[in-house]
Amino acid sequence: MVRQPQDASRREAPNLLAIQIATASILLLLGAVAVIVQHGQARRLDTRLSELQHRLDLLERSVLAPQPEALGGTVPSVEALEEDARESLTLRVRALAAGVDARFSVPSADGAAALLAEIAARGTTPSDIHADAALDVASLFLATERPERAIAWSESAEAAGADAGKARTCRAAAFMQMGRPGKAYEAIKAAADTAEPGAAALLLRGQIELALGKQVEAHLTLARAARFDVVAADAAVYLVPSALERGEVDRAAALLERAELLAPRRYDLARLRAEVLLAQGRYERCIELASMLAAVDGSDAAMLWVLGRAQLGATRATAAIATFETLVSRAPEDARAHQYLGLSLLAELEPASAAERFVRAANLAPDSVEAWYYLGVARSNADDCSAAVEALDRAIALEPAHAHARFARAVCMARLGDDEEAQRALERALSLDAALIDKAGEVQAFERILASTGSAG
Repeated sequence: MVRQPQDASRREAPNLLAIQIATASILLLLGAVAVIVQHGQARRLDTRLSELQHRLDLLERSVLAPQPEALGGTVPSVEALEEDARESLTLRVRALAAGVDARFSVPSADGAAALLAEIAARGTTPSDIHADAALDVASLFLATERPERAIAWSESAEAAGADAGKARTCRAAAFMQMGRPGKAYEAIKAAADTAEPGAAALLLRGQIELALGKQVEAHLTLARAARFDVVAADAAVYLVPSALERGEVDRAAALLERAELLAPRRYDLARLRAEVLLAQGRYERCIELASMLAAVDGSDAAMLWVLGRAQLGATRATAAIATFETLVSRAPEDARAHQYLGLSLLAELEPASAAERFVRAANLAPDSVEAWYYLGVARSNADDCSAAVEALDRAIALEPAHAHARFARAVCMARLGDDEEAQRALERALSLDAALIDKAGEVQAFERILASTGSAG
């Protein structure tokens, strides 16, 4: 029997439909699989991008060196990056803090400020880094004059196991920056309880004792500090003036000589050298050095004082007048400046002008014996003996044992013709200073008095 075409088509239709359904199902399944795969890849990509972004942030803060994947390296974990950042920060802190000297100053103040700014930006706390590094951060805060932060970091560092003596010394220096020498003294004494103080601690303690008026203790402490070469020059800055005040010129010179060998280019030591030269009476050498230093820093009034006094000592009255006029113009209310200008004018044989300066000095400092004494001398030299006696009486009232004031008064009374009063004044002056007898022989006004005394003898 021959098969009919229509019957064959009816039998093949169900098979074709099944194939189409199966194909569609497979396509849907493949689509679903693709979506699932894409979603997983997207999540992994988001994670990867987050890690890369965090790494980029760290790189922008200059915490880590770049690790290019082109070299075959792998991207480290966030935790590893942060650990590396802490280690890098610690190393840079230790390196910079190593430059902090015994005076708690740092060679690169800008570098210290930048590093502290980075620490603040990262939110780093003392517990995030090693205790010794935290103490170094405290010293950097101190070197950049942020004492409150220095105290906080040093306390945390000490609590975490850092050297207690160093931490307390750091706090003592911070309290000094804050103008609290009492608290500083407590801290530096506590530091000495932990161990024998080193050079920096001794230097600081001496400075604190000076601030508290403990002159004897400060001198002894600074003398101990001076044995250490690292702070000998710093200690000399305090010891040399102290020795000069006590009249120990040779000791001052010896201390300064050692300091200059250890730190030959320090400006403050050069200033002290000028002062020592003045005390030694080496006026010409002092003038040479003081002139150079005053030219370097024209605002250094103390060096102008040294220069002016050396010029006066070297009888360079005209130069001294110019120097002290400069000081008077800068500090018109400084009685001492007026007084030294008056002395320079006296040396230049201008007693009337000198008297004007001594009047100004006496008005500014009415308790100044020297101002009244030199006013009397200037008036006497200007032949105004009555006014001179008034000024000399003020000086004697302030210091009854002032032999030279009594001698000058005797001269004035003799010139005024009051020989009896002149003799009493002269006898009192000689009782206070017998060496004035030689000077008395040179005074013409005393001829009658001395002659009558000789006749009586």
